[in-house]
Amino acid sequence: MTEPAEVVAFDPDAPDEVVVHMRALAAARAGWVNLTPAVPPEEVAPPAGGLGPIFGGRGPRVPLATWMPGSPTKQGTVGPTQLGIQHGWGRPARPRLAEVGLWPWPGWRITSDNARRGIVVEAPDGGDPVEQLDWLITGSLALTSADLPRTWRATFYR
Repeated sequence: MTEPAEVVAFDPDAPDEVVVHMRALAAARAGWVNLTPAVPPEEVAPPAGGLGPIFGGRGPRVPLATWMPGSPTKQGTVGPTQLGIQHGWGRPARPRLAEVGLWPWPGWRITSDNARRGIVVEAPDGGDPVEQLDWLITGSLALTSADLPRTWRATFYR
């Protein structure tokens, strides 16, 4: 497993440091960032016991969002930026995101929308990291019923 290069705690209303790192990853065309609410680790862990964690139709109680910049393809072009949210909504995310005004977005395409694995979308390369970060956090909040803290963590992998 890849070790994180850096972890940054931030308030979603002041994401400047996170955006600087996202732009650096986009320029390097490599790496990714995981975004999680700053909750104690025991709150992130799935419930113990039973077959629910194995066969249940829900993802994690606390959302996990991921952003990955477009990377070079074998054809010499650059692939799309990928954004994903693992969530505990218990059903596909697209209808819920549409309810809160987060879908559809011009040029974005859903590649997966599964109650357990989450939603993955592709956005055109070169999009605004501020807009994408806001989509990930707002979407994560819309797809959970957990009481989440205001502070988030961005874990960068290079």
